[in-house]
Amino acid sequence: MKLSASDLHIWHISLDNQTLIKHALSALPSTEETARTAQLTHPKQQQCYVKTRWAMRNILGHYLRIMPAEVQLRR
Repeated sequence: MKLSASDLHIWHISLDNQTLIKHALSALPSTEETARTAQLTHPKQQQCYVKTRWAMRNILGHYLRIMPAEVQLRR
């Protein structure tokens, strides 16, 4: 996929999808993300954090043409 300077892509991810959490939890590649997840005290916060990181990694991996696990996200 080739993007031009005028392209705008909008993504909508439903964080209510319970099957998404299974994929997302197994896909946390960095120890920083795992540690951040552990710092969150409420399970819903943990799930939201994990799902959004998983979604960002998958979307960016698609655009960059690399595996999602190779996308490095920094806080």
